[in-house]
Amino acid sequence: MNYFKEKKFAFWAIVILVVLNISTLSMIWLHKPPRPFPPPPRSEKLIPDFVIAELKLNAAQKMAFDESEQQQMRRITPLLDSLHQCKQQLFLSAFEKSTDTAGMKIMIQQIGMLAEKIDLYTFYHVIELGNICNVEQKQMLKDLFKDMGKLRRGERKG
Repeated sequence: MNYFKEKKFAFWAIVILVVLNISTLSMIWLHKPPRPFPPPPRSEKLIPDFVIAELKLNAAQKMAFDESEQQQMRRITPLLDSLHQCKQQLFLSAFEKSTDTAGMKIMIQQIGMLAEKIDLYTFYHVIELGNICNVEQKQMLKDLFKDMGKLRRGERKG
């Protein structure tokens, strides 16, 4: 009779341990803290480094490009901030009960004007970069812009 009690005790002990293990694993699985995402790379440094490497700029060209890049950032950063604020206001206005179409059109015009200024400053910045480059580097820059246009449309480099 003692043999059956021991077997019954062992069976229930195993059942209890299995239930505890399953509950512990489910608690760990369900209540795990979210993994922190790494911050995105800062494009302010990523793009200039890419351009310098692709065009193989020498030391004097690098210095001139860095100065031009700093001027570009000083010009467009306030415009980018304003553009972001205008877009945020525009899209938040979509959740208001009554939509002010006249105000919406004004905001869209402001967004367009800001984007136009940013593109114009960027165009002049590319001209400055072209003036820094030699003939071979200008061709490489031109090819780089062609490749960027293809990537935007989803075409493959070939």
